[in-house]
Amino acid sequence: MKRSKILINILIVITSLFLIYKVYSYIDVKRQEKESVDIYKKIEDIGLKRTKDLGEDHGDAYNGADENDDDAKKVDFDALESISKDIVSWIESDEGSIDYPVVKGKDNTYYLYHAVTGQRNLVGSIFMDYRNESMADPMIMIYGHVVKNGTMFASLHEFKKNPTETGFTIYTREQDFRTTCVLAARVSGETYINPKDYKTFEKRKELYSFLKKHAVYDTGYELKEDDQIINLVTCTYEAKNQRLIVMTVVDR
Repeated sequence: MKRSKILINILIVITSLFLIYKVYSYIDVKRQEKESVDIYKKIEDIGLKRTKDLGEDHGDAYNGADENDDDAKKVDFDALESISKDIVSWIESDEGSIDYPVVKGKDNTYYLYHAVTGQRNLVGSIFMDYRNESMADPMIMIYGHVVKNGTMFASLHEFKKNPTETGFTIYTREQDFRTTCVLAARVSGETYINPKDYKTFEKRKELYSFLKKHAVYDTGYELKEDDQIINLVTCTYEAKNQRLIVMTVVDR
């Protein structure tokens, strides 16, 4: 009898500790999600400008300026460099949920768990594959987490349905350009894709054919040799260890 009471008490303690841990983990995740939102709001305040706020003397300081758009977004890469020298571009989705700097680290692990500022954060950053040389590569991989509060790359899941907005704007020091989704696919997280392996059109066609077999969204687009591909990659949870790849093609 005494032994049974001891076991029951041990189980109660273990259960209580487990519940405390789960509550703490939930609170900590929510704290880091809010922290991430605050970090990127400050980055926006520093690095994003509007044409109407710049004045006539600054009109040429921002590449890609539309003279007819008095409220066009302009990215101040000089200001962003003071935050991180790893920032290589800025990505904005047409539907508005994605609006972040893109960084490139020394590997594909660091920015999974660090904000652009270098601060450790579970939400991480939007980052380009470290094996990409520049935003001019024929195929680029850009990664980001799915966050329950709808931030980072969470809105890419709309491509598993019937998205109304399929375009993105990429801002760089040299120019701004548009890219449009032509295909979205759900694949195993074990799928190995090294952007360096896709410098030839034949290899890019092979990847395109592979993704079409696993497509959850397909426009029927016919890939062209001079197409520059930008793949946006995030997690998806229909099965264990899966990835959603949103393939976009730069508008010509």
